[in-house]
Amino acid sequence: MSGELISVALSSLKPAPQNVRRTNNQQAIESLAASIAAHGLLQNLIVVADPDGNGFLVVAGCRRLAAMNLLAERGTLPPETQVQCLQVTSIDQHEISLAENVQRQAMHPADEFEAFSELLHAGMGEETIAARFGVALDHVRRLLKLATVSPKLIADYRAGDMTLEQIMAFTVCDDHKKQEKLWKSAKAWERNPRELRKALTEGLLHTREARVKFVGLDVYEAAGGAVIRDLFDDVESGYVADVKLLGKLAKEKID
Repeated sequence: MSGELISVALSSLKPAPQNVRRTNNQQAIESLAASIAAHGLLQNLIVVADPDGNGFLVVAGCRRLAAMNLLAERGTLPPETQVQCLQVTSIDQHEISLAENVQRQAMHPADEFEAFSELLHAGMGEETIAARFGVALDHVRRLLKLATVSPKLIADYRAGDMTLEQIMAFTVCDDHKKQEKLWKSAKAWERNPRELRKALTEGLLHTREARVKFVGLDVYEAAGGAVIRDLFDDVESGYVADVKLLGKLAKEKID
């Protein structure tokens, strides 16, 4: 696409009537605003001169414009902030807007959770990652947990041989060899996410079990007992790893 790169004050930009995106998700705008605040605008807006002479109309990039306007409302960005734009002329604005939205391809989930994992290993904390990308902390923790699954299984997922739900099931176990062995030996019906979780947590007690409630999960953890959390189940879901310690604590409470 030919055009001229120009800098335009944020206050001089407004959505073009020809923009095909009519609906914006507010949470998505919040996330995009956090990303722009942390990393700047990574992609130029595409604009045309307003025929009325009042600035420029954005024909592609209205979500980015909405996010920057949100930052301006909150005082994070001054209204006079200069925005990099590609000014085009003599084009079908509707077609350009449609092309940008239709051709956009979402990142593969495996690429996303591995990229977040690299940030963590580079020294960025979970809370910082969540803040800089405008996503919930629980979402970040789930993505990071997915990145702990065996690279061989993640490769199968990329190839389309596994579903995201199956990958989620494998996060209840950190043993890659055990994960790979189970996936290789499991029959078709045993590859159901529920059956995979069941096999991977064999020998463990669910935190909802009566013995766990009797002792108290907080007491068990205070005594050094490990809990394997299932981040993809309900909030209280998890498994007691040290059944022997739990039995000891239960006996002490009875005594």
